[in-house]
Amino acid sequence: MPINAFCTKPNIPEVDLHNLVLWNSFSPFVTVTKFSNLANLRMFYMDRTKTKISGKYLFTLDWYSGDANSLDDGYSENPGQHKCGHVIQRDDGNFAIQPNNRIFALEPSFTTKPGKPVIHRLINTRKWDVEDAAKWVTEDSDAYHYDIMNMENEGGFVLDSYTERLKYMEENGI
Repeated sequence: MPINAFCTKPNIPEVDLHNLVLWNSFSPFVTVTKFSNLANLRMFYMDRTKTKISGKYLFTLDWYSGDANSLDDGYSENPGQHKCGHVIQRDDGNFAIQPNNRIFALEPSFTTKPGKPVIHRLINTRKWDVEDAAKWVTEDSDAYHYDIMNMENEGGFVLDSYTERLKYMEENGI
């Protein structure tokens, strides 16, 4: 059921779904998290008509790609498109689901300028991966606390090409 089918008390005027939710579901796979530092915190968002809507935080929905063998829809795991949906109990009795970049939390002990971003964030467009280059190798043993060897030559610079790394490893018995 859509979020506009729910309300906190009888006879609440129904709000257009487009002003409650900005995006369709990114995936059929979703996790629900209640962030304790946001629990019941006052917040507001701007709806599509640029109306400031106030309410309180309830929980967060986070979509993901559930199975590596299924087709990735391109949104839930794409860094530039990934969004959480924060479920907000609006003061008018309706509920809304809004992404990170649309909400403003009001925490008196932390927020000194209500309605202004605490930090100016940029959209992440990169998948971060610390295992995407052969800059180090582990030792070849059954040791639980294995050693890590940097892939640098005697001059102290990192070997840039895969061929250089293989040659260095071969020459040094790595």
